[in-house]
Amino acid sequence: MGSGVQVTAVCPGWVRTEFHRRAALDVDDVPHYLWLKPETVVDVALRDFSRGVRVSVPTARHKTIVGLNRAVPRRLAAAISARVGSRRTGRRAPAPDSAD
Repeated sequence: MGSGVQVTAVCPGWVRTEFHRRAALDVDDVPHYLWLKPETVVDVALRDFSRGVRVSVPTARHKTIVGLNRAVPRRLAAAISARVGSRRTGRRAPAPDSAD
């Protein structure tokens, strides 16, 4: 028997808020087309919640990125992420874990 509780995880990506500035994160290299308006994220999340969607990804572009990420082996995704992260911070990222 269900509890009547419904949960939707919202995976918005990059959203134009004060979060990044307050966290002192360097986001200069994030392409403009990856940024979303908070209103867009909220509208899609509420729509998805009302439809019973368990994981809300706001745009077709972001859904494509998620789909591609699922298709790439975890070690390769980790290596790419580490490389991008090291470019942003100027520090060399540790090698990805060999467990797959």
